[in-house]
Amino acid sequence: MKHRQLSQCDEYKVRRAGDTGLGEFKVLLIGNSITRHGVSEKTVSELKWSHVSGMAASSEEADYAHLLAKKLGSAMPGRNVKLFYHNGGGGGAIRQRLSAVGEVSGLRPDLVVIQLGEHEAEGGDGDALYSDYKMLIKAFDAQRPRPLVICTGLWDPDQAPRYGGWRLMVENIMKQASREVGVPFVSVEDLAVDPACHGAGSHDGVRWHPNDKGHRGYAERIFAAWDGAETDSDK
Repeated sequence: MKHRQLSQCDEYKVRRAGDTGLGEFKVLLIGNSITRHGVSEKTVSELKWSHVSGMAASSEEADYAHLLAKKLGSAMPGRNVKLFYHNGGGGGAIRQRLSAVGEVSGLRPDLVVIQLGEHEAEGGDGDALYSDYKMLIKAFDAQRPRPLVICTGLWDPDQAPRYGGWRLMVENIMKQASREVGVPFVSVEDLAVDPACHGAGSHDGVRWHPNDKGHRGYAERIFAAWDGAETDSDK
């Protein structure tokens, strides 16, 4: 086989294969309300939303982040999987999360999951979006060893039966940036447009988000990407 430069996934695979020690396995989640949504008097009165979790999950344990942590823990019995959230920057847009990434720069995560794209305003600058997203993916490149980064596509049930227009453009920009950097990209389009994967809750804004089945889909796909990056020698 010809020599080639290691990708982020290769470096992660080599590190995990030789890691037999116990200790924390830190997962940093960079996302929006799909990843985690808090509770306030306003969310209770206006949205009928009264628990902290990824929005529309029936409980914290049922959201994709906690399902993923459980899967990771089962795959690494000696490790204590801990979740950390980066919600800094406000608003949930990629540029806003990038602007505040310094808030979590000292965490030294083992895995970074980027779940964004839903808050990109229609008609925005595609080139700037691509640049911002690529910088966010590479935000932990200086860390040694570098963490594995896994990116998810955007979620939009309103785009059924398939994405188009600006939403498709955002999806493709994130996919292209992920592939250029060399990190896994996990599409959730087929889950988003499946009525069985959303609709939980008493408010349209909540019902738009993934329900328990949708969250399971996120967790399964992110875990498969992690597991493949760890074990597939061709990556």
